[in-house]
Amino acid sequence: MKICFLPDNLCTKPQRSGQSLLEISLAAGVDHTHACGGVGKCSTCRVMVLEGAERLLARNPTEQALAQRLGFGPEIRLACQTVPQGDLTLRRLVIDDEDLEILHFRLTASALPKIGVEKELAILFVDLRNFTPFSEALPAYDVMHLLERFFFLCGQQVKQAGGWIDNYMGDGFLALFDGENPKQKCQKALAAAQGVLAAMPGFNHYLAKVAPQFLKLGIGVHYGHLIQGEIGAGEQMREIVIGDAVNTASRIESATKVLGRPLLVSEEVREHLGPEFRFERVGEVTLKGKQGLFPLFCPVE
Repeated sequence: MKICFLPDNLCTKPQRSGQSLLEISLAAGVDHTHACGGVGKCSTCRVMVLEGAERLLARNPTEQALAQRLGFGPEIRLACQTVPQGDLTLRRLVIDDEDLEILHFRLTASALPKIGVEKELAILFVDLRNFTPFSEALPAYDVMHLLERFFFLCGQQVKQAGGWIDNYMGDGFLALFDGENPKQKCQKALAAAQGVLAAMPGFNHYLAKVAPQFLKLGIGVHYGHLIQGEIGAGEQMREIVIGDAVNTASRIESATKVLGRPLLVSEEVREHLGPEFRFERVGEVTLKGKQGLFPLFCPVE
């Protein structure tokens, strides 16, 4: 049995049967933090399992209680409570005093933030076209009122489809959709996108009472892997999602300007939705930061 620890770049093996990961690392000379003495009362010894998760037993009650409290994903284990059953590659997550300070805040905060969790979700990016130059001609109150109305209308469509708005970005937003399987997640995102588009004529009719302006949307839908969690300093925590799939969804939305379509979806979304959903292939584009050409599609009524 071989146990490898990162960032220490050290591989070792148990000296006796039944040793915990913490005992193994300490015996090998790893400076493995364990503030509570390795009795499962803190999470300073936690590790991320990079390889070999299938060779670990399920969490015991002590570990499960702390993991649930701190929102650990299945890949995060307490080294003091975990006994390996085979080869593993692990990464220690508490390395220095700053890590300890952050962890102390998490343990003492009244509302504990979520530590990063890996997920596969459908992602919807929406951007209100040409709103910035339009808003510069209006009083600040009117601008905020119109944005509030726009986000309210869009939020209704997102919620009705079974998703939630994760982040607002100026005159646009990011929404996420979970479900039992990839098809259901993508179906929810597409329903929300089409609902938002259907709500735009009503918004523009209302807008005409304020200023003679007709605004358009750009919407990108993608499906993929992301990391969801909370970051921030002290009490100023907020939830974010990061990952290549999020960036790709944003760039698909930007491609609506190039291809002249208000709604574009990725090939992943089209494939997950299956043949009962009809799409038109509208072109191939290069996406910033990505290599090669990416086909994009728009739904056909």
